[in-house]
Amino acid sequence: MTHVEPKENSEIIEMGTDIDSPPLIRQKSIVESTQVLMNDQDFQQKLSMVLTLALELYRVVMSTLLIVFVPQKCGDEPCSIDDKLYTSVPFEQVILSSNFITFVLFIGMYAIEAKRELCLINYMDTNRFKPRNNDAVAIELQHLSPKRFTRIESCEYWYGKLGNASFVAFLINVVLSSIGIFNSYLDSKTMTVLLTNVLFMCSKLYSVYSVLDTKPFILYSAYMTRKTQFNDVDPDKVEPVINEIVTDKSSPDTTMDDDQPIIEVSTEAETNI
Repeated sequence: MTHVEPKENSEIIEMGTDIDSPPLIRQKSIVESTQVLMNDQDFQQKLSMVLTLALELYRVVMSTLLIVFVPQKCGDEPCSIDDKLYTSVPFEQVILSSNFITFVLFIGMYAIEAKRELCLINYMDTNRFKPRNNDAVAIELQHLSPKRFTRIESCEYWYGKLGNASFVAFLINVVLSSIGIFNSYLDSKTMTVLLTNVLFMCSKLYSVYSVLDTKPFILYSAYMTRKTQFNDVDPDKVEPVINEIVTDKSSPDTTMDDDQPIIEVSTEAETNI
């Protein structure tokens, strides 16, 4: 008797009483497949991340290129964007360079932030029935392969480095830009737009700080509206456990302190990465 395996988007319907007759496989409709997809936790989290990231890109442009987008006065008229992008004033050229350096750093931070989020979505789950403390999550991470754990650890490390660099660059950029902007003060809109754009990014930097200022294995989402903690391994990423000590998230190469939890990570061949 031939055994028929159903496809992913199909279901088996038993037909007839003859034991040799194969079951009829019915393909799921587009509506059913869409409902399954929309109910999938990973898909919901990725969709939320993409929508939020699109808004974040607007935020970073407006909050770093201050000399370009804050209203200013050029002669007797308001400055155009071209007036600021192609300025011949040396100090404004320095400010413009600072703006773009800060912009590039933030783009780098957002890139590693998105990579970190995808790693957490793909490898981890949010499970309200499991504890969320540092030691409990450390135990759950035993079930990840070394390669997957290293990816999460590396993302945590570089997210912290780029987050700190972006914060310092942003402070310097705000000071330099404010000096240049007030030298070309137009009207009350100048102050309003400047403060709005600066506070716009301050809220993001605070969010980054709140994600990073945690114990090594407290893995918060950077994109969910409600602070979501990944505290469980994805069922399809679970692997057998073999003894191996892993490091904390401060650096991929540092040794754990005595008070950090020691967790074990699988060293078997990885599949479905």
